[in-house]
Amino acid sequence: MKLETLAMTSVLLGSCQFVMNANDIYNSDRWKSYKFSYVLLGLGASLSWTLYQFNKGGLNYSVAYSSLGLFLYLYILHKLLSNLPNKEPTSDRSNH
Repeated sequence: MKLETLAMTSVLLGSCQFVMNANDIYNSDRWKSYKFSYVLLGLGASLSWTLYQFNKGGLNYSVAYSSLGLFLYLYILHKLLSNLPNKEPTSDRSNH
């Protein structure tokens, strides 16, 4: 088996796993179990790994795979931020 075929197969299998996780997060409340610190660390790791792979070898399987992780973490961060408790501004004058 050629190494490129192995790389393509690995990326395909990992991509399927990412899609299944993204679908699970989209259709359930599973995203609520993620902490901001975990998501931010994942974003940093995925971004740095994507940039490293791109600079090392251009657009390749590794860049595509790590980009999927980056987008998944961005989606989870979006869900976390858009579901923060809404704090209504209070006015001290209403108590007078």
